Amino acid sequence: MTVARLDHDWNLLPGTRRRIEADAVCVGYGFTPQLELALSAGCATSGGFVTVDAAQATSVPGVFAAGEVTGIGGALLAAKEGTVAGTAAARAAGVTVRAPVRAMRGVRAGRRFAAALERAHPVREGWRGWLDEDTVVCRCEEVTFGQLRRAVRERGAAGVRAVKLVSRAGLGLCQGRVCGRSVAELTGLPDPGTAFAGRPLAAPLRLGELAEPSTPVQLRQAQPPPVQPRQADPPQADPPQAHPRQAQPPPVQLRQAQPPPADPPPVHPPSVQPRQADPPPVDPSQAQPRQGQPPPVDRPPVQPPPVDRPSVQPPPDRPVSESAERAGPAGSAECAGPAGCAGPAEEEQE
Repeated sequence: MTVARLDHDWNLLPGTRRRIEADAVCVGYGFTPQLELALSAGCATSGGFVTVDAAQATSVPGVFAAGEVTGIGGALLAAKEGTVAGTAAARAAGVTVRAPVRAMRGVRAGRRFAAALERAHPVREGWRGWLDEDTVVCRCEEVTFGQLRRAVRERGAAGVRAVKLVSRAGLGLCQGRVCGRSVAELTGLPDPGTAFAGRPLAAPLRLGELAEPSTPVQLRQAQPPPVQPRQADPPQADPPQAHPRQAQPPPVQLRQAQPPPADPPPVHPPSVQPRQADPPPVDPSQAQPRQGQPPPVDRPPVQPPPVDRPSVQPPPDRPVSESAERAGPAGSAECAGPAGCAGPAEEEQE
C-alpha cells in the first residue's frame, strides 16, 4: 500500500509517498446516517442531518427524531436523545410526565462532544486529488472514478437519477448508502449528504435484531408443500380420420331420474272358506241338454253283417240226426248266444 503525508486540507505533500507491505487495510472516514424515514416524512435537514429542537421535535408536527440522524455523537448521546424524544411524544399525546432533566443535560453534553469531534476530524476537500482512473468508487457495481467521470461528462447527467442510470453507481446492494455521498461530491450534486438518501422504502430489519441478545428470535421457515408423484398420462389415441358427410349421431338425451319405488301394499293371506259338499253324480240319461245344443238322437245299434260259412258235412258212413244237423258243430258261430249250445239234453226237453 502507498502512504503519504497530508496538509491541513488533506492535500498530498510532495516527496512523502512510500510503499508498505500489508495483508489488509481498514480505512474509516466517519459515519453517514440513514435518513430514509425522516425524508419520507418530510422532515427538514441541514448538513446531512435532521434538524431538531431541544425536545427532539422535527419540522413536522408530531414527529420526533433521536440518534445518529440528528448528528454523529456516539451511543450515549443517542440514548439520552431517545429519553427526551419519548417524554415529549408522551406529553404531545396528553400524558402527564416529569421533565427528563438529567437526560436533557446529557444531550447538551453529548452535542458539545460531537461538535468537537467534527472539528478535530473533518473530511477535508483535498481527498479528491488522491483518485486515479482505476480507483473504485462504487464497490457494489465496481464503478471506477474514470468510468464515473466519463459517463457524467459525455452524457450530461445533471441529477441523482441520471447519474445512476448513466454510470450504475449507487444501483447495487447498498443503494448508495456507502458510496452515495462520495458520488454526489465527485459529480457536483447539490446537498451531498441527502442526495442518495431519498429512497421511498426504508432499510429491511430482521426481528431478531430487535430482540434481546439473551432471547434470540428464530424465524420459522415456511415448509414447502409435499410433492405429489406425477401420475403417468394415459396413452393418447390417434385422432379419428375425418370422412366427408358422415351422419351425425343423434343427440343423447339425458335420462331423467326415476322417483324411488313406492312401498308395495301389504299382502294379506286369502280367507279360508269352508269346503262345500260335492253335488251328487248326474245320470247321463237324465242330463238336460245344454242350451244351444241339439237333443241327442237315438240310434239303433249297428249289427255286424252275417257271415256265410259253409256247413260241415259229416262223413258219409255216420248217420246224422236231425237235431245234430240243426245244431251244427260245437263252437260254430250259430251257437253264439247267452247260454251257448244246448246239446242232446236240451233236445229231449223239446
